[in-house]
Amino acid sequence: MHYNFNNKYTIIILIASFIVAVVVGLILAPICSNILKDKGYPDSKNNGGLFGFFLGLIGLVICTCMSPYNGSEIIHKTKEDSISVADELLKYKQLLDTGAITQEEYDKKKQELLKQ
Repeated sequence: MHYNFNNKYTIIILIASFIVAVVVGLILAPICSNILKDKGYPDSKNNGGLFGFFLGLIGLVICTCMSPYNGSEIIHKTKEDSISVADELLKYKQLLDTGAITQEEYDKKKQELLKQ
């Protein structure tokens, strides 16, 4: 199909189409961004605005279908990281009760843990 860009109506339609696309993108960008924010995505991983602006309704569908963010991409906790101070104190108290460590060792470790 051949377009005649010399026709003023063709240029007006092209400009109007561009303006409509930008307006729709500006409307959908914050919507998609808020959808991902509600799903727990941090700002550094939240590309919802880009999806909404450049992809329009397809971007909205993508943001809606994305699974909730669980943070495993950023933080890789080890088992030691997830143990609380209370759990550590309980472990050392059990060692004290069984005689595996002395009262002085327990008190020293307790002070170290409470300073964290």
